[in-house]
Amino acid sequence: MNANNFPQNTNVQQPPRPVNDDMPKPPKVGRPDGLAPNLKGAPEDVRFGVWAWLSVCAMQVLDAIVIFVANLVDDRSLRGQVTQQLKDDAFAKNVMEQQNLSTDSLVGMANFSMMAMTVLAAGVCALLTWRAGRGGNYSRMFLNVGSFYLAITAVLMLFSQAPETLPLGFLIISGILTILSGVVAILGVYFFSRPANGTWLGWPTEEQMREYTEALQKKQREEKKKRDEAREKAQKAKADKKKAKPEDPGK
Repeated sequence: MNANNFPQNTNVQQPPRPVNDDMPKPPKVGRPDGLAPNLKGAPEDVRFGVWAWLSVCAMQVLDAIVIFVANLVDDRSLRGQVTQQLKDDAFAKNVMEQQNLSTDSLVGMANFSMMAMTVLAAGVCALLTWRAGRGGNYSRMFLNVGSFYLAITAVLMLFSQAPETLPLGFLIISGILTILSGVVAILGVYFFSRPANGTWLGWPTEEQMREYTEALQKKQREEKKKRDEAREKAQKAKADKKKAKPEDPGK
């Protein structure tokens, strides 16, 4: 049987639904004219932030090169990691045997791929830095997250034990670059977050945020009033219906 054939009770009072069609919209974030063509006219703090993050990108590339050369000089640490991975991953070991790859080849490929990935990530961050300096807020948010990651990495390095097989000079250079990257990245976050950058980056003004907050509170009060009125109306209709119901003559 089709449930739609049963008679529907049209007298059931439906609960009131909030009306959100005309809710006030928050002020837009971003430059009204889109990204600036260049950094000409940008506040000094924005330019400092751009240079800070570009410096971090350069230090990350330099660190990748240092680690790459260190593994060429003494690959015992990387070789141990590759060997352990082959023991834990049977699929990788089968691929190695099918392709007739030696352990030396895998170590060289791993060393080069690590450097290539770091250089590629630094290039992407440099592009995001250029966009952030021209007013790209999403690029700036991504770089903020990356900056805190680098800062945490720098702090953890201070309390971690260095590999015993890598040359000491390369380890010192890599550690210095890692710590400097974390510090300078946080400086980039600081420079970009200065209040004077609001106009250039397209942040909402205090007046716009105040107007939005007041409009939102007003709309919430209106909706609450409508819900209360609808609830009172439903309760009154239910009470009137109960009073109008005829009494049982057998009583």
